[in-house]
Amino acid sequence: MSRHSKIFIGLILGAITGVLSNLFFPNAPFLSFAQQYLTDPLGKIFLNLLIMMVVPLVFASLSLGVAQIGDLKKLGRIGFKTIMYFLIVTTLAVTIGLVLVNLIRPGDYLPEETKIKLLTTYKGQAAELKESTGKTEFGVQTLVNIVPRNPIAAVAKPNLICSRLSFFH
Repeated sequence: MSRHSKIFIGLILGAITGVLSNLFFPNAPFLSFAQQYLTDPLGKIFLNLLIMMVVPLVFASLSLGVAQIGDLKKLGRIGFKTIMYFLIVTTLAVTIGLVLVNLIRPGDYLPEETKIKLLTTYKGQAAELKESTGKTEFGVQTLVNIVPRNPIAAVAKPNLICSRLSFFH
């Protein structure tokens, strides 16, 4: 069996196990212990390892791609096509996400005590974000903020694209 098939089967089995565990044992102490001390740390370590691999991989592939083009006219056409592809795919992804969230409304299905707990836990962060986004306006400064002062620091942040946009902070 190929590796990607094994990964896919493991993903499906993990999702089924998680849903069934939450369905049949919603308040079990062993589940919260396993989540807090096993799955959460291992998941964060796995994501950190992926991010550590992705940043050099993106940099190397972009550098090699530009170096292999050779002709600057081709670079301009490919750059334009790349930007258009990025904008179209991003717009499509955001549209799909907004439509699905407004149709499914996942927060409506949460128990009332969970809603209250989430509101009390994240009330301060929500107020901070609301205040910072209220002050930010899209304009020339947003476009200036796209170009980083320190490219190494910009690459070191987990979010390669939006980390330089103060509009999204």
